[in-house]
Amino acid sequence: MSEHFLHRLRATLSRQAASPGLVFGDQSFSYGELESRAEKSAALLQKMGVRPGDRVALYTASKLPFLMAHLGALFAGAVSVPLNPRFTREEMRYFLTDSEARVAVVGAEQQALVEALQPELPALQAVMPDAALWNAPPGRFQEHVVTAEDSCLMIYSSGTTGWPKGVVHTHGAAVRHGFNLARFDGLSNDTRIFCGMPFFWVGGVGFMLSTALAVGNTLLCLERWQPDEAIDLMEREAATACAMQPYHRQRLGAHIDAVGRDVSKIPALSALPVDRTLRHTQLGMTETWGPYSSAGPEAGRILPEELRGSFGLIAPHVQFRLVDMDTHEVIPADEQDRIGEVQVRGYMLMAGLLKKERHETFDDDGWYHTGDRGWLHDGYLFFGGRLTQMIKTAGANVSPLEVERAIEESGGVVVAAVVGLPDEERGQTVAAVVAAPAGTTVDVQALERRVRERISSYKVPRRWLVVDEGDVPHLATGKADLRALRSLLLAGGTPVGPGR
Repeated sequence: MSEHFLHRLRATLSRQAASPGLVFGDQSFSYGELESRAEKSAALLQKMGVRPGDRVALYTASKLPFLMAHLGALFAGAVSVPLNPRFTREEMRYFLTDSEARVAVVGAEQQALVEALQPELPALQAVMPDAALWNAPPGRFQEHVVTAEDSCLMIYSSGTTGWPKGVVHTHGAAVRHGFNLARFDGLSNDTRIFCGMPFFWVGGVGFMLSTALAVGNTLLCLERWQPDEAIDLMEREAATACAMQPYHRQRLGAHIDAVGRDVSKIPALSALPVDRTLRHTQLGMTETWGPYSSAGPEAGRILPEELRGSFGLIAPHVQFRLVDMDTHEVIPADEQDRIGEVQVRGYMLMAGLLKKERHETFDDDGWYHTGDRGWLHDGYLFFGGRLTQMIKTAGANVSPLEVERAIEESGGVVVAAVVGLPDEERGQTVAAVVAAPAGTTVDVQALERRVRERISSYKVPRRWLVVDEGDVPHLATGKADLRALRSLLLAGGTPVGPGR
């Protein structure tokens, strides 16, 4: 098996150069056209000085230019560094400094921000508008020798220490996991799958793209996700499958129910049960190149009540175990109904974290401790939440420490404690308890506006509670009692901003 993205795409082309690889709204691109555009993109990046191993930051909300910049970087042997287009100036300062990106490909809305930062970033040699890569003229593309062990992708994932970490993946892991998941989920060149995930997350640029290149299926995409537009596209293109975050899947299902839309002729939607928790979902993370569990051969199955909430079956060739959280002993195979920490090992794991030694990422036997709690029932995986306090809101990870720091740096408060509250639509919502210095008051809406200048909108608390400094509950260790604070927030609190 060829284990470099360039070779993988060319292997697909040899079978079906004229077949549609991407349908984007009302535009369609064959695999041959994708290769041609990717080579032009790679040639332009090389002309800008990009060499194998260099990092290319992608900071644009435009999906088509993003995809071509990503493929161009991979073709040039560089490392693609996708960044959320909602990241603020301070966040971008950190990411561009930490990644040491040589070139930043930016959207029109992001260009001024990055250009203003460039004098502070000695590694950043060029800022390139995404339109330039999308419209790249023919150029000489110099193909370099790139091996399976070479890095191809680095995605930042929020960490419990508050600063996001660069998760580094190799060409080999990407190509192998694409093949493995495509086979497990029964994807083929006849599959027409709606991709409702952003490309700057591993689910989009990693999982969806690598499975498509493995078997040559067609990706159906929109610039911005809207329920009616998504249904229209799936209906027009006879989508056979759809992939989206649970939050968007719930929104889509609720919209179909609310407007009475007839989706019976759309294969991807016609089999949706009324109770959508009776379908398998997936569990995975940035560090594992997306899902390591999936519905697999049971993709169309409506589950019995005892399997409600299942995250599917463990994918083939993934090494998986559960570890008791108190004794740290591996839970025996005949006792895996017990909840434990999920640990994984194998070909699909990241190569490591940027600027971190191996022992800081994996244990001595190569296992990655995911921080997820789970259990198995008759071989089906169930998710029991995070061991850490990481908040998962609408599919995005939010570090409470990062939000707390932003609140404290915004001024006017002594204490900031951030927790996740249960939310039917978003899974969890970000909430904060703040305390003012004695004799002062807190203008929550003004504080929220200042925080919004420092961090992305999805990280900004949607519910706030102001308490007197002396009323903050603490544990015996002196740390804030998060359980008690969560109870206070559930009992009261002020919705602000998006949560109003």
